[in-house]
Amino acid sequence: MRRGQILIVCAFVLAFIVLRLIYEQPLIDTIVYCLTATSLIVFLNNLTKRINFLDVTAVSACIFYLLMPLISYSAFGKHNKMAALWHTFMTIKKEEYFYLALPATIALLLGLWLPSLVKIPLNDSQLVEKAKNYLKHKPITGVLLIFLGLSAVPLIQLVPETLRAVFYFLSQLTYVGVIYLLHSNVKLKGFAIAFIFSVMLTQTILTGMYGELVYWSVMGSILLLINKHSFKMIYKIGLLVVGLFFVFLIQSVKHEYREAVWSGEKRGNDPALFFSLLTERFRDPASIFDPDRIYKVVVRANQGFLVGRAMKYVPKHEPFAHGETIIKSFASAFVPRFLWPDKPKVGGKENICRFLGDCGHYNYSYNIGQLGEAYVNFGVNGAWIYMFFYGFMLSTLFNGIRFLSLKQPSLLLWTPLLFYPALIVETDLLTFINTFIKGAIFCFISFKVIRLLLNVRI
Repeated sequence: MRRGQILIVCAFVLAFIVLRLIYEQPLIDTIVYCLTATSLIVFLNNLTKRINFLDVTAVSACIFYLLMPLISYSAFGKHNKMAALWHTFMTIKKEEYFYLALPATIALLLGLWLPSLVKIPLNDSQLVEKAKNYLKHKPITGVLLIFLGLSAVPLIQLVPETLRAVFYFLSQLTYVGVIYLLHSNVKLKGFAIAFIFSVMLTQTILTGMYGELVYWSVMGSILLLINKHSFKMIYKIGLLVVGLFFVFLIQSVKHEYREAVWSGEKRGNDPALFFSLLTERFRDPASIFDPDRIYKVVVRANQGFLVGRAMKYVPKHEPFAHGETIIKSFASAFVPRFLWPDKPKVGGKENICRFLGDCGHYNYSYNIGQLGEAYVNFGVNGAWIYMFFYGFMLSTLFNGIRFLSLKQPSLLLWTPLLFYPALIVETDLLTFINTFIKGAIFCFISFKVIRLLLNVRI
């Protein structure tokens, strides 16, 4: 066991003892706090050492499946006016929910952290250096990808639905191009980063997809910090605090902004309104943590609310699926729609309708998530096993990309495009598999077509 791993175990044990014996916290609460803190420590410890994208998945699972439901039980139950008004309180008993969620989340973490079956001769630092050497004299490649990405944004809603996924992936080239630029031999890198961030922010305002800005910022930071050994733990903690502040900032602005610009029949955008809301928050930072806004953040991040509803609905009103949605997810990723017209659609609407009985609220974007899907297929005990293998599948696929990057170094910089749904625990297997397969095909075609038409190796 490495020194860092020993320290993490010791920190977990010490925190457990303090919370359990000194502060007399309930056993479930103590384990949730310690496990969430451990996932954060693992993430921070691996930062600068590894491409620890899947550590983000582990942290997200602990927060969305454990910490936020725990806060909901204690602070936003039926006794809370807002929760009672909007019916966002947990609908099943605390012990019943955590009997599923706690072992299942631990199983997921074990699957993510288990040593990979794919053996790679180079570590992540060497792989990133190899990508940098490959792109050393190719700054124009990043600019090209950014241009292609920005050009696709206004066309996403104009093209036929069958082509929408293609243009969505094209729009993501903006972020891939940003990562390319930052790993190229670009002068005035500080100016370049400021310019790039403004481009990303502009794209976010135009599309209304704020999660993408947060996601790509996190992934880009992870890649940029590889080999930065002078970036000590205190700096990592500072970066985490700043990042959390901006997440709360975006959440506090997002709700008001969307209410204002999406109130009509057609969604739009208003950059002036967005920046006025940001200015208002910076003038009064305390307002970001207003109780009503904290409530909205907790509700938005409490994936356990939907999992709990699924537990209450299945098998009382709908029998367990016994792996049906899992099999269909893999099949639909490979079979085109013209051969299977009624194959499942990504987004989770079918699962929400079938396993929650919510068949009419399609104006909202929500899903039962991996844990919810695990339960509705296999029940409580089966969900524990499924979550382990789901985590191990993610780890194996990610290491497969690492292995392929030995021959195509720049492929490593495309991994955020492929693993986006994997890091968001509110998505289901269909969303991840569909995005991963289509993303892989898109990457392959992009490499070939750009080289063929523009004679540029990306």
